[in-house]
Amino acid sequence: MRVKCNWCEDTATGLKDNLIDRGWSKTVIYTPFRKTITACPAHQNEFNKEVSEAMNR
Repeated sequence: MRVKCNWCEDTATGLKDNLIDRGWSKTVIYTPFRKTITACPAHQNEFNKEVSEAMNR
C-alpha cells in the first residue's frame, strides 16, 4: 500500500499493519459522500478534526 498525507508531502509504502505501527492513519467515510482522509504521524490532530467534522455533517 502507498499512502500520501493530506496535509504535507510525506508518503510511505508498506503493509497496512506496518503503516499503522509507524503512526499513519487512513479512513474512508461514506456519510452521505465518499471521502478518504490520510495522515502522517505529524498530522494526527488535523486528521482527528477532519474525521470529526465529516461525521457531524
